[in-house]
Amino acid sequence: MNMMKGKKSTAAARKRNPAAKNSIMGKSDILIVLAILGGIIFVAINSRLHFYSKTSALSRESQKIQREISVLEREIVYFSTQRESLTSWPHIRKKIMQFKLPLRLPSPAQTYKMTLNYKNNGLDRTEMFAHQTADNTQNGSPFRSELRHVNQ
Repeated sequence: MNMMKGKKSTAAARKRNPAAKNSIMGKSDILIVLAILGGIIFVAINSRLHFYSKTSALSRESQKIQREISVLEREIVYFSTQRESLTSWPHIRKKIMQFKLPLRLPSPAQTYKMTLNYKNNGLDRTEMFAHQTADNTQNGSPFRSELRHVNQ
């Protein structure tokens, strides 16, 4: 018995029908969608790695800056204690004895007298007058015993 009865074996019989052509187009659509999804996944992974590397670099730089800040804070503490020790009276007295500097009264060019006058003429302002205690024009000082008026 012939089982292939009614079937053509020619090349014309092997032509694809339109439904098969549509299924090939559907397969190419799936390939395009898979390629786009692969690209999205690649971009997501790549951006995650880039973000992680930038985060770690910023973390290292912030640690470096924190170390510099701590060094500067230690220097500030050192210099403030150094200033306190250098401005203390025992140190000053020791330097006076070392350089044989006698203590004397200040010259009139070195002294100033300041008075604050609070006036309330409806303006609620503070005025300050400053003048030297002596006339310094004889000893060549550019400062005179004029009143200088300063508004605050």
